[in-house]
Amino acid sequence: MGILPDSGPISTFPYGDRDEITMEIPMTGETGFSLKAHSRKLGVKTIFTGKKYPDCELALLGYFPSPGGLRMAMVIEENLSPMSYSNYHVVGCNLKTGFRKE
Repeated sequence: MGILPDSGPISTFPYGDRDEITMEIPMTGETGFSLKAHSRKLGVKTIFTGKKYPDCELALLGYFPSPGGLRMAMVIEENLSPMSYSNYHVVGCNLKTGFRKE
C-alpha cells in the first residue's frame, strides 16, 4: 500500500527513531537547488534537483510517510513573493536505498 492523500497531517523532520533522517535544500548556482536526504546510518543522497525563480524563497514543509515506512513524500514550497502565489513540489524518497557514505 502506498502513501494516501488522506494519510493525516504533514509531519516535520527529523524522521525515524532508529535511523534519524533529515533533509536540506542546498542551492546549486543562482537558480538551481537540490533536495538531499541525510541518514545517520546510511549516508547522503540527492533525491531531487530543480530550478527556482530568482529571489523566491524555498521551504521544506514536511513529509507524509508510507504506511510500511519504506518511502516518504516531501512537500517543498517555492514562494515567489508575499503578494503572489506559491509553487509546490512533491518529491518521493526511498528510505532504504541509494544512500552513500561521505
